[in-house]
Amino acid sequence: MTPRRIMHSRDRHGAAAVLVAICLVPLLMVTALVLDGGVLMARRRQAQAVADASAHAAACLLAKNYLSDAGKDPHGKARDAAIGFAALNSLETKNGIASVVVNIPPTSGSFAKELGNVEVIVTYNQPRCFSAMFGSGTIPITARSVGRTILGQPASILILDPSASGAFSMSGGAKLTTNGGIQVNSTNAAAVKADNGAFAENAGGMNIVGGYSLPGWAGPSNFFSETPLTNQPNMTDPYAELAAPDEGKLGKGKGPAKSSGSQTISPGVFDGGLSLGGGSKITMKPGVYFMKNGGFTVANGVEINGSGVMIFIDKGGGSLNFQGGAKINLTPPTSGDYSGIAFYQDRNNKSSVNIANGAKVNMTGTIYAPNGAVAIAGGAHGANYGTQFIVKSLNITNGVKVTINTPDSAIKTTSPFLAE
Repeated sequence: MTPRRIMHSRDRHGAAAVLVAICLVPLLMVTALVLDGGVLMARRRQAQAVADASAHAAACLLAKNYLSDAGKDPHGKARDAAIGFAALNSLETKNGIASVVVNIPPTSGSFAKELGNVEVIVTYNQPRCFSAMFGSGTIPITARSVGRTILGQPASILILDPSASGAFSMSGGAKLTTNGGIQVNSTNAAAVKADNGAFAENAGGMNIVGGYSLPGWAGPSNFFSETPLTNQPNMTDPYAELAAPDEGKLGKGKGPAKSSGSQTISPGVFDGGLSLGGGSKITMKPGVYFMKNGGFTVANGVEINGSGVMIFIDKGGGSLNFQGGAKINLTPPTSGDYSGIAFYQDRNNKSSVNIANGAKVNMTGTIYAPNGAVAIAGGAHGANYGTQFIVKSLNITNGVKVTINTPDSAIKTTSPFLAE
């Protein structure tokens, strides 16, 4: 019989040490992968956030300048915005941003070669942690994002106030008819308010960045022909880059020579503004009427007629007022920088625009008052109150009936957002 070998304890201890040594390497590899993998996932999310912010910043610039640049970036403003946002939001890793590639238009993806779009690719070099035992150098992390600018149909009304309650409001039996859409940029939960018998025949629908407020008993159909859509994308001011008229290039305007009767006035600079009254019948020659440190008031039964007219009110604090049975029949220029614009109030002028007290308005063209609150009330009526309103806020009340017929040729709005 072969004698049985007796295993000593030191033999068992040696075998266990060998097994531990063999298993330790894959355990360390798994640990390194788990720990470094978690860091890489976190960095990947951060990188994507930076790419998204950069793409959106560039898209906002493309939208802002769409009127002049047609979705291109000839001056590099959108590209600079993307790179600037990437730098501001860098991950502060050891090696920082490896590269930021900005393609306008995109070179890949669903929107390749489409103008008005931007592609941003951000690459970071992530230092190794535990995985350094298996290799050297950094690990590249890449994120891609595409910002889009959509050129929409002309909006009949674009409300620019970013946060006000009641930025667009109707009450007191007011009636509004538009053939284009209504866009309200306010993020307020009550950005749109309607009450007391008002009704909007808004054929193009209504988009609100925030929400709307109605009386407790009412539903949208009591006030709107099309139920407003809430939480919609913001739209940019299509005239944000349009310069004010150069006072130095305009001569002195020639106002009424007498207090009443039929007469003609000529464009130019009107120091202190222009006030027309006394039952006159005024013909306005074509051109830019520059109101310096004053407003443009038509009241007391005055009738004004003019073609190719643009009224500008500077930052001096004046405002537009149609009152007291005035009759307004005006059309805007059809060429030049101010083609299609009937009224332009300086961006630094926060005065209110008022159309009320029986004024009869038949005016085509855009009413542009980016920081002006517009109020239409008090028995005012007319065939057209302009073909497009681009204003800070709009209040329609007291039984007034407002019609805004927006042609396809009117300036279109743009909306920037992330697409990929």
